[in-house]
Amino acid sequence: MTDSYVNETLTVMKDVTERFVVEHVNNSALTHLNVWVYNYGGVDIVADVYANATHSSIYIFKSTLGTTVASGDLVKIDVSFVGNALQSGDKVAIKVHSRRQNNAFFTYYVP
Repeated sequence: MTDSYVNETLTVMKDVTERFVVEHVNNSALTHLNVWVYNYGGVDIVADVYANATHSSIYIFKSTLGTTVASGDLVKIDVSFVGNALQSGDKVAIKVHSRRQNNAFFTYYVP
C-alpha cells in the first residue's frame, strides 16, 4: 500500500512540474509546418502536435504524435500538410498535448 501511495505521489508531482510552450512556428514550405516546442519544466515530455488549418470554408486537420522533448530542450516538430497544402493567409490553430494531459496553444497565420 505504501509503495502504491509513493508511486502515485511521484506521478502527480511530474504532472505538476511539467512545463512547456510553443516557442515559435513557421512554414518551410506550404506543405510543412515547423512547430518549435520548448520544455522548461523539470521532466521530459512526450508531445502530440495537432494543427487545424482554415482556408476558405475548408478545415484541414493534421497531427504529429509521440515526439519526446527532454527537459530544457527546444525541439522542432514537423507537421506535414502534403496533399492539402497551406495557402497564404490561412489561420492555423496549433495544440501541443502532453501524455500527462497538459496543453500549450498557438495561432499561426501563413504569410
